[in-house]
Amino acid sequence: MTQSIFSPAFSFAIAALLVAAAVSDFRRFTIPNWIVLSLIVLWLFRLAISAVAGAALLPMAFSALAALAVLAGGAFAFQRGWLGGGDVKLLAATVLWLPAGQAVDFLSLVALLGGALAAITIVAARLLRPAVAGPEGSRPVVGLRLPYGVAIAGAGLLILFDLIRF
Repeated sequence: MTQSIFSPAFSFAIAALLVAAAVSDFRRFTIPNWIVLSLIVLWLFRLAISAVAGAALLPMAFSALAALAVLAGGAFAFQRGWLGGGDVKLLAATVLWLPAGQAVDFLSLVALLGGALAAITIVAARLLRPAVAGPEGSRPVVGLRLPYGVAIAGAGLLILFDLIRF
């Protein structure tokens, strides 16, 4: 992962929680609160360990501020119906684990993966249920639900574990 404070146990737990969020959202279109709360509690535990070890806490404070900004922006998106509540909470909880400077990279990658997920979902829907031809041609596929937690978790795993660099 991107910071030396991480132990293998933290890395495994974060990866497992992100995968669980993706699987749950894919299967049920929900991200359970216990997953988000677990990410937050683990981050608080990491904060406590860092404080006891005498590590610099300012980077973690900036990560917390970035997470609050993402939560505020996500609340706006949720209010408009652009994102689900679980997606917003997962976005913010994942940003906690990033150095604040990587939040924009993370959100950009979420958007890119989300766009790819949307394209795949639309193509699959058209193959399974072809559009009905109307006077102007074919109608767009409407009413599709998108498990955006898959894109969020994927971007989190790629960035947190240095699998992709911007």
